[in-house]
Amino acid sequence: MNTTTLTDYQYLQDLSTSLSLGGKKRRVQIVMPEKLVQLIDKVFPNVDRSTLVSQAFTDLLLHKHRIVDPVLEDWVSEEQYNADEMETYLIEREKDV
Repeated sequence: MNTTTLTDYQYLQDLSTSLSLGGKKRRVQIVMPEKLVQLIDKVFPNVDRSTLVSQAFTDLLLHKHRIVDPVLEDWVSEEQYNADEMETYLIEREKDV
């Protein structure tokens, strides 16, 4: 795995986090079918469409990076495994307290 791929992936992870906190950088106009817009508004009535689209594309790019680079997928899997192990440990520790 090269450093650029990992850097891009980390940037997308950070972007994904920042999108949940707000902050738009550029304006892009997107044309969507009317039915799709209606469904989005129905399912996510209190969420800005720009935020939804930005988050969806960020997730798509993160997924694409993991598919293109199997080493990155292994790294992501290991990170998730470690996070799951920590969560299990903390839950068990809370039960003992």
